[in-house]
Amino acid sequence: MKNLLAILTLLILTAGFLSCESDEESTPAGTLQVLATYTGAEAIVTEPPATEEIYVYVFDETLANTDKSRGFLYSTRTNEAVTPGTQYTLTIDNIPPGDYKVAVFYDGVYGNSNLDNNGDAFIFISGQTTPATADIVTIEDDTTEVITQSFNGDNVLVDGAYFVDQGK
Repeated sequence: MKNLLAILTLLILTAGFLSCESDEESTPAGTLQVLATYTGAEAIVTEPPATEEIYVYVFDETLANTDKSRGFLYSTRTNEAVTPGTQYTLTIDNIPPGDYKVAVFYDGVYGNSNLDNNGDAFIFISGQTTPATADIVTIEDDTTEVITQSFNGDNVLVDGAYFVDQGK
């Protein structure tokens, strides 16, 4: 009888310990998935060479026209040179719920550490060419926001990777 009572006590304590571990709250986060297609010309031969990759940058919703492209909060890339006209899926997980502006780039001019350079093609979600006109993307907890964006080389970064309306 003592053995049975000891076993029951041990089972009750173990069950209580396991239930305490599962009560931890997770940090709210969502996912952004961009289906991106670059339709412009292939990369220009430069030194250092361009990566020819597609990049997705997620910015705070207050991004202004005079801001540099390197002020992003979250990013991802294809990790391989892309073929123009082919759609690629780029995913960023664990983005806190909120409102953001999203840009898609093609590194077609220079490579190395400054991947977004003067002359690299970019577009904001919904085809906008400036941060001021860029649509807001809302990320919600436990959801995936899927965006499809095609872009060409008509709109490029200028002087030091700044966003500017080029009137195209």
